[in-house]
Amino acid sequence: MTKKGYKLTWSTERNTYETEKVTFAGHFWPFFAFQIYNGKLMGITFLDATLSTPPETLDIVYETFKTRLKTKYKGKEKPNYKDTYSDGITSVDIMQYYTGGEKFISLGYTDENLSNKESIRNIVDL
Repeated sequence: MTKKGYKLTWSTERNTYETEKVTFAGHFWPFFAFQIYNGKLMGITFLDATLSTPPETLDIVYETFKTRLKTKYKGKEKPNYKDTYSDGITSVDIMQYYTGGEKFISLGYTDENLSNKESIRNIVDL
């Protein structure tokens, strides 16, 4: 990321590296974060909100991505998670939600194996 000119900042609150203004899958995402677990990429999250993008555009992006994911991961929806798809290695989720009077959409990819290891570690920490 730094070789491509992105300025990364570390968020101790979210335990992520973060940057701004990333284009991915044909959409400009004002916020991008990624998580590392034991030196490996565990997850990435793209986020956009009405602070940066008109609500109508967010609706179009959300529906377009949701349709693309349903097509790509047909039959691989996770049964208890709305708009989450998995190929057994990576989980992909698309969400639309409201907070603080703003509409948000997020697109996230998670390495399931590393995420499970981190969850186990967090339980052991207790």
